[in-house]
Amino acid sequence: MKIQYRYLVLILLGGMPVLNAQAQENLYDDIKKYYKQIEISENTYSPPVKFISQNEIPAIDGRKIFQIMLIRHGVPKIEKKGWVTFYDARDFVEAYDTVEIYEIKKSPVEVRSGEVQHVYSSPLRRAKSTALLLFGEDYEIRYDSSFIEFKNEIIPLPWIRLPLKCWRVTSRLIWMAGLHSSRVRSLPNEKQRTRGVAARLDRLAHYENRVVLVAHGFFNRYLIRYLKKKGWRHSFDGGFDYTNVQVLTKIEE
Repeated sequence: MKIQYRYLVLILLGGMPVLNAQAQENLYDDIKKYYKQIEISENTYSPPVKFISQNEIPAIDGRKIFQIMLIRHGVPKIEKKGWVTFYDARDFVEAYDTVEIYEIKKSPVEVRSGEVQHVYSSPLRRAKSTALLLFGEDYEIRYDSSFIEFKNEIIPLPWIRLPLKCWRVTSRLIWMAGLHSSRVRSLPNEKQRTRGVAARLDRLAHYENRVVLVAHGFFNRYLIRYLKKKGWRHSFDGGFDYTNVQVLTKIEE
């Protein structure tokens, strides 16, 4: 009888990690369901995207919930249409890093009092002005060059005209293939930088619980990829258009 009792205890103890894992998966599902209620329209959401709290998800019940909110910058104040030469496209790319954004009529996010200690941002002007418009009155904003966008260069074909978008997309693909000058960082180098940022945000989130980062579309895509490799789950995918938001979550017992 004593032997059977001992085995029963061992079975129950052995089943606890499974039960905890299942409860964790259920909680991830509840968080995704919460975010699915948000209606996505052009460059905004209804209601605004928020961090999860005990009120929204009662099942949290003391578990450690870490979240990272990634926001792409707003619409830059620069003309982006028409058929242009290589020189025009090159000038556009250089100017793109120097312009502010148009006014944001409705904030895509709502960060409640006490949820974050400060906001992180790329120092490029389009991201910096976005962070200031969304958070400048309420939070300290910390700028860091490790959050800047992947930079590429326009391919030198001075004898033809192409739509500006075609110049940018083609040049990006050529850059990704490694066919670029030494004036810009390679894709492998940019990936390495982004992996380092993912590790840093993972540490920050464990220390601060919630992190807000205002950055860039291409950079955010790779950042999400490397955060997932560190155990983060994609709770909300708001797309990668201007001012769009992504939310990642990690749950620990």
